[in-house]
Amino acid sequence: MRSVTFADDKVVDELNAKFVLVWNNHAPDYGGGGERGKQPVFSAKELENYPEGAGGGNIRTYLCRADGTILHYVEGWYKPARFLEEIAVSATETTAKQRAERREALLAAQRKIEREHPDEMKKPFEESALRREYAMLGLLVNVQDLSRAVAGQMIPKVLEQVRRANEERGIIK
Repeated sequence: MRSVTFADDKVVDELNAKFVLVWNNHAPDYGGGGERGKQPVFSAKELENYPEGAGGGNIRTYLCRADGTILHYVEGWYKPARFLEEIAVSATETTAKQRAERREALLAAQRKIEREHPDEMKKPFEESALRREYAMLGLLVNVQDLSRAVAGQMIPKVLEQVRRANEERGIIK
């Protein structure tokens, strides 16, 4: 996210205009440092095929008001255009009804792909942009559910919960 999406001028401008930006490393000890701790460098081809929404356990973006109240939560990696859509969702107070409508629209888009492109759904994931799109839509459905669970909470409380969960899993000491 930081070298592609968060480096995109449109994303940076939108985030700076609407949010107070803070970086938090959920697992500073993860990977044990050294070579394992380095962020991989992907080629343009690898980035094109990297599924949007992937990396959710590692990549979490909380979009908050200046007072720290969470408006929206995005889990996983997304290309700049898709991430800008998620920023738009959180730029205003989103009601439960609006979240439910967005969730249903994402599910409808998934069903449309299944219905209109059944042969694509049989192809290997790496060989089908539609399969990757279908999977990404499913991950965004999950994001809507996860966002609903944390919306309205204060970010320090949620980050502390994540820290404790990472300690219990042995990711951090």
